[in-house]
Amino acid sequence: MQIIIKTNIDSPKWFGNSDKKVDQITEYIDKIIELKREELSIEEIPYEIIIWDKNDKEVK
Repeated sequence: MQIIIKTNIDSPKWFGNSDKKVDQITEYIDKIIELKREELSIEEIPYEIIIWDKNDKEVK
């Protein structure tokens, strides 16, 4: 399963805190998935988080 997030974060890493923001988004998504898995009693499902910038390029 793939989870695709589109954001306004700039893709190049030299524009500030983009890596930190991407990590925060990824952590948040991981927590939501874990909570929902527990709530619905679903076994672990492998997934990949893909974050795209506003120009449709992968951020990380």
